[in-house]
Amino acid sequence: MLFNFFYFCVELKTISLKYHQTYYLLLLFFLLLTSTVVIPQRISKTDSLEYALILVMDEKKKVDIFIQLSNELLTSNPDKAKTYAEDALYLSEVNDYEEGQLLSLINLAEIYQIKTDLKNSIEHALLAKEIANRMNLKEEYARSILIIANCLRQLEEYNKSSDFCFEALDIYESVDNQLGVCDAQNAIGCVYAEQKEYDKALKYFSVALTLARKLEDQRGIGRGLNNIAFLFGEKNETEKSIKYTNQAIEINEKSGRKQWQGNSYNNIAQYYLDIDQYDSAFKYINRAIEINKELNNRYNLSESYIIQAKCYKEIGNEKKFLNYANMALMIGQENNLKNVNFQVAFILQSYYQSIGQWDSAYKFKSFQYDMKDSLDTKSSLTRLSQLELIYDIEKKEQVRKLKTQRKDFIIRLIFISLLAGLVIILLLLFRYRIKVRYSKLKQLKLEDELEFKNKELTSNVMSLMKKNEMLSDITGKLIEIEINASKDETKAAIRKIALEIENSAQEKIWKEFEMRFRQVHSAFYDKLIQRYPDITPNEQRLCAFLKLNLSTKEISSISGQSSRAIEMARFRLRKKLHISSHDVSLVTFISKI
Repeated sequence: MLFNFFYFCVELKTISLKYHQTYYLLLLFFLLLTSTVVIPQRISKTDSLEYALILVMDEKKKVDIFIQLSNELLTSNPDKAKTYAEDALYLSEVNDYEEGQLLSLINLAEIYQIKTDLKNSIEHALLAKEIANRMNLKEEYARSILIIANCLRQLEEYNKSSDFCFEALDIYESVDNQLGVCDAQNAIGCVYAEQKEYDKALKYFSVALTLARKLEDQRGIGRGLNNIAFLFGEKNETEKSIKYTNQAIEINEKSGRKQWQGNSYNNIAQYYLDIDQYDSAFKYINRAIEINKELNNRYNLSESYIIQAKCYKEIGNEKKFLNYANMALMIGQENNLKNVNFQVAFILQSYYQSIGQWDSAYKFKSFQYDMKDSLDTKSSLTRLSQLELIYDIEKKEQVRKLKTQRKDFIIRLIFISLLAGLVIILLLLFRYRIKVRYSKLKQLKLEDELEFKNKELTSNVMSLMKKNEMLSDITGKLIEIEINASKDETKAAIRKIALEIENSAQEKIWKEFEMRFRQVHSAFYDKLIQRYPDITPNEQRLCAFLKLNLSTKEISSISGQSSRAIEMARFRLRKKLHISSHDVSLVTFISKI
């Protein structure tokens, strides 16, 4: 009794997510109070995951478990799988868990596809595709577009469906995802099968089945066997169809995929009915009815009742024929299954006509026409809805492409701008380097010119020194002649000539020196006078001599002054230039002006 209550609590988890936390706490409290409860030694994976939810407190881990539960129940219980996927999506959005959001959207897209709600399936797949593309998750992107491809196939948009299938196949092969390759190969086969290109379809189904067997993928094996069985059924190769369907049934029974089992049982029952093997047909149709009742799959159950009715009609059991036909009709009318109503109306009209009950035959004939008109209208409306849905898909895809193109354009523009900026910076840097190099060359040239002029000036100074020495010698000789002269007039004349030579030579020497010095050091005197306005002309000349790094002896030779007088002049110049420290060289100080 206690264990049954535990399972009842587990079933309550399909309620809205906002009540889950309270549920977990109540259930955990109940388990603590009932420590004597014995849990069976063998529990299903679904039960294990549901138990794990009770203990997990981390929101993201809960999302992962919800997604696993949704995957486990995808084919056996789509409604419950949908609830878990919706819970996972809600928690992912609340906790900003993008990967969980992506996987939840993919699961919901697959569930809506199973339930033939193609609009919702495509919308969720498109959202998943966008997230996968943004996160650069290739396998999830391929899975999303494969769902879209399967929906487009059901909308009879075979070219577009095929494009998505091959794109997914290419991605799965590039990342070496063999299960994905198997899914893509199977989807391509379905596209060809829908277009009645059975040989091409068989080729892809066979490749997918071989790969599934290699991978020991029970889901892929069961799906592949069912698909190949369907192809042989369409080609009226009933024995092969039965063979593959039986293999599919065996796989689906082992894997517990009841929905697929129900479909397989319906199919194989119809095959046996076609070849008049009624015992086998009854055997499988009874299994199909049992599973479809368990799953509450009303459409498949009505199909099972129609096949059952046909079987009883063939063996002449009119009572049971009418019973099952009416049961199928009741489900069809209750659930507005017009295709089921049309099939039942046809077999009942044929039956009543064959036994001459014209009123009943006419009634079902009229009902059949009503259903046909309704089906035609529905087909027309359905196709219109499909076209509207395709238009919406294309519009959304176009918007997405425009967004992607705009994003790519912005990225390219930024890249080009950065590249252009880099080129401009490099050009400016190159130009700057050239300018610096040119400046250095110019500076070197100026330095070379200055050095040359300095050498030339030095040479001229040496020449002036020699000229001055020569004139001094001449003056000295004239003075000797003056001394030896007997007449005073002669002495006075010679002295006058000597003085004129000395004064003229001195003046010329100074003029020539200053002219040449200014040619080399044009701004020197200006800077010197600006810094030291009270400096005298003689001190300026001394500074010029020191600028040329001339010694006291050389200065004395040019100026005609004694070495002592030059040393005294240097001492006074140091004071005027405010050089107080004996460590500072006068020549070095002046060379920096």
